[in-house]
Amino acid sequence: MKSKVLILLASIGMFLGIWSCDSPPIAQVVEPTATSVLQAVEVPTPVAQTPSARTTDHSPTPTPTQTETPTETATIQASIQLITPEATAVAGADPDLKPGFPVVIGKAPNYFSLVVGNINSNPFEEIVALPAFGMEPNVTVVEPDGSTTTRWAGGSGANPPLALGDFSNASPGLEIVSYFIKKREVQRAQQEWEAGISIYSGSGDILPRWPITQPFTGPFGFRGPLHDLEPPITLDLDGDGLDEVFAYWKFLKADGTIIPGWERTLSFPAVGDLDQDGKPEIIAQFGGSVPLAAFHMDGSPAAGFVLQLPEGWTTMGKNPVIGDVDGDGVPEVLAVIYDMYEVSIGDPKEYQLAIIAADGHVKHLSSFMEDPNNFMVLALGDLDCDGAAEIVLQTATKVYVWKGDGSTFPGWPQEVGVRTSYSPLIGDVDGDGKQDIVVLSTNRGLSVYSSNGQLLPRFPKTFHDSGANIAIADLDRDGRNEIIVAGADQDINSAVWVFDLRGPGPYGDIQWGQYLGGPQHHSNWKSSSYCSR
Repeated sequence: MKSKVLILLASIGMFLGIWSCDSPPIAQVVEPTATSVLQAVEVPTPVAQTPSARTTDHSPTPTPTQTETPTETATIQASIQLITPEATAVAGADPDLKPGFPVVIGKAPNYFSLVVGNINSNPFEEIVALPAFGMEPNVTVVEPDGSTTTRWAGGSGANPPLALGDFSNASPGLEIVSYFIKKREVQRAQQEWEAGISIYSGSGDILPRWPITQPFTGPFGFRGPLHDLEPPITLDLDGDGLDEVFAYWKFLKADGTIIPGWERTLSFPAVGDLDQDGKPEIIAQFGGSVPLAAFHMDGSPAAGFVLQLPEGWTTMGKNPVIGDVDGDGVPEVLAVIYDMYEVSIGDPKEYQLAIIAADGHVKHLSSFMEDPNNFMVLALGDLDCDGAAEIVLQTATKVYVWKGDGSTFPGWPQEVGVRTSYSPLIGDVDGDGKQDIVVLSTNRGLSVYSSNGQLLPRFPKTFHDSGANIAIADLDRDGRNEIIVAGADQDINSAVWVFDLRGPGPYGDIQWGQYLGGPQHHSNWKSSSYCSR
């Protein structure tokens, strides 16, 4: 009874905004050391303290340009029990922590789906987060002031990355695409798993004719997107003004129907205009002897583009990326390739960064050595303000940077700690007009490097599980780009942190701010709008 009274008092105090207590530091600043990666893993990691469980049933206080609608309000019931006096105040120990953060949004280990975009009628960017593998797999929307609304249950078990897209003219902002898996009873005492994909409005209403479901044998036997963490990709494929979604190797219209012409198995596609006709092509892993192929919007093969590699060589990692890396105005395709027949037990093996022309021929190869079976993630950004993108690759322990001619960019590579699947990101986060590289690692946490490889002051910042997913966005449209981290605190609460370095400005733009480039996951770099030398 006493605990219930305390919870009720905490909730009332939270509503009235009268809590004012001190709490320990949220994220501890760790000075970089010269220890090896192996040693760094063995050193106990400082942990982030319990963050604020601030929740409200309303959107941020309206500004003169903001409209508040009833559909943007919700009551948080599932997470109200997380509110305690110790967790409601956020101490200013970390000067970079944005007021109102961190916030607790559920109970889960360290896997997170995270996208950022405007999903309602207010002018701000929302954080859309989905803890997975946990007891409360609910999609939570976090506003720039730290207020939250729990929108809907995201399913159970493994939830792969979310995506945003424009699927309806009836609701403001972008809609949210979410995979799910769940059990269903087929007959008494027998259950089977089914997987599916749903599209929701920003207020949590499911769109007509969704979800789309399909059965499979089990969560560990299913070899589709849920297993490989292949995100949904959204784009307007047929030019009708509404997006389609690529999922389960098919393109689905906003009404859930399948678009003909795409009856083939494609994995990890990227989207870019290779032939400069104003219409994007789809570049994807095709399987068999063709590791990468390109297709027009109607599903027909793009003439000339078939990546031919020596026997035994194939592409590495996940999506290829697309962007102009040599300044000629025509995009290139970037991928990591390797010889899958080369056996390397305990020793590094050779990989090649392939810079591929729009017609499919390989323009440059850059060799590097890494541990075998290494997950690698590519990103693009103009680090030297010359109008062409540099190529950034995060491997298990390092970040490499190359110019478009295959030469190494000054200051790189750098040891950054054991990687996660969602970085690196590229954007100006300290307000000097230059692009920074933001990385997340499981043993060092959040690190930010200048374009020449220098670690920024007050980094890295470590957390209980060193975070799980990151993004860069100007959430409140104040001209300063923030870093968003989603992960778990020391009590295994799912939490979201936002860091604002409050640089002098004006800030440069965000060139690769989310997983695979942005919330639609196109893996496509666009030229910089502002850059300072």
